[in-house]
Amino acid sequence: MTDEQLKELREWAETVGNHLGLAVLALLDMVEELKLHIDLHVEQKAALNTDKEIFKARAMAAEEELRGHTQGGWISVETKSPKAGYGVMLCVDGRVQYGWLRSFVGPKAAKWHGVYGVITGNVTHWQPLPAAPPETKTAGELRGDEK
Repeated sequence: MTDEQLKELREWAETVGNHLGLAVLALLDMVEELKLHIDLHVEQKAALNTDKEIFKARAMAAEEELRGHTQGGWISVETKSPKAGYGVMLCVDGRVQYGWLRSFVGPKAAKWHGVYGVITGNVTHWQPLPAAPPETKTAGELRGDEK
């Protein structure tokens, strides 16, 4: 029903003044209350969609910014540091080696550790370790040895 139709029905119910008119007025009050709830719901849904779009745009911008600071999967320590304690591949003085960040105060004050202890070289980039292969076979299985 349009607002104009609801207004006409309300005017009619007010002039009737009997039980039917009172029942119609009560129903009209409920309809108006429902319309307010529906309008509020539509506004909230629109705001939620706007928030989703803002989040999506920010995530895409952050990904694009990070992509601009990576080279073949390598991430500059000037841009972002890995999570402390997790193993990563490091570029140390132009060589690749396994290591992890022990503590981070800033790119120049980071404490890096490797298999043989503290890394004293210049760590410039890092990247996450690749995922494990789906099936891993032992050396014996690869040679065909029986278990």
